[in-house]
Amino acid sequence: MNLNAISEYRLLGAALVILGLSLGLTAALAARLALIHMVGLGAICGDLSAHCVWCAVAPLAGLAAVAACLAGFAFWQQTATDPSVPVG
Repeated sequence: MNLNAISEYRLLGAALVILGLSLGLTAALAARLALIHMVGLGAICGDLSAHCVWCAVAPLAGLAAVAACLAGFAFWQQTATDPSVPVG
């Protein structure tokens, strides 16, 4: 395989998808830890106590994962050599 034939857009897209998958794993782990924390407290965070870090990280990491994957797929599909050409 010729490494010069790999488009920068595809390389950036693949890197963003990998980043998105790792952020998705982080979000799943944070959600699991938040659930364990809520079970230990006996209440949902924010109801009787302040929000813990895991409760804040889980949805934010999930949102970042979706955004990174969508951006990665958009760059992967980019075939034009001119970056000013819109994707699609």
